[in-house]
Amino acid sequence: MIIHENDSNESLIELKMRKDIASLINMYGLNRVRHFFLQNLFSLGDADLSSPGILSDERVVDIIMDYIHTNYSKDISLNFLCELVYVNRTTLTRKFKARTRRTPIDYLLHYRLSIACELLTNTKQSIGKISETVGFKYESYFTRQFAAKIGMTPSEYRYSDGFEILDINESRIVEEF
Repeated sequence: MIIHENDSNESLIELKMRKDIASLINMYGLNRVRHFFLQNLFSLGDADLSSPGILSDERVVDIIMDYIHTNYSKDISLNFLCELVYVNRTTLTRKFKARTRRTPIDYLLHYRLSIACELLTNTKQSIGKISETVGFKYESYFTRQFAAKIGMTPSEYRYSDGFEILDINESRIVEEF
């Protein structure tokens, strides 16, 4: 096997990084280090080295939307979303609302409900399984939210005629206020 000079340098860098990560794990614990790295992976591709930690408004919203679209079935809080992009609750809500006309949590709710509509239309999964799949802990809360936003219960939606899958921005979703 031929090792080029760049390969050797890369190996040395990787070895140093592994040692540094092992030190961090020893100091802070695996879960805390894992959480830190997972949070920061979203912004590594867009790092602006001249101003670390500063993301454009558009990029902040993109990161949050990507996270929601990928992880909607998980327990997601506004505080956690703020930690992902290093902004406070007020700033995140303002930036997100400027682009989507929804708060991040309202967007999450509507996204979950749009996925639920798709599952109700295209599968025979139970309503309880669907509510769990889209990220609700309690079927009763899912049913209340579904009825409040869609205008009918999940069962009524499943068996109604003429209802296609609702898009997250669909005007038929009952707006609050």
